[in-house]
Amino acid sequence: MLSCVVWDMNGTLINDVAAAVSSVNDTLAKCALPPTDCDEYRRNMDMPITLYYSKHFDLTQVTFDFLSREYHAGYER
Repeated sequence: MLSCVVWDMNGTLINDVAAAVSSVNDTLAKCALPPTDCDEYRRNMDMPITLYYSKHFDLTQVTFDFLSREYHAGYER
């Protein structure tokens, strides 16, 4: 039986910022947009996550569903 769930938010417990940035950059490249880096990622990270994505993508042209699927696929790689 599951007794506890731990949610790590980008570096609190595990430093996964490089993996997150790599995944965002994969998605940016698919949309012919320039890459980001770890410093810019940290400066621009916002919640809800759509606020972060709106700083890089035109959300009237790219759906959040697409961004979410692409991000998670890249992160798993």
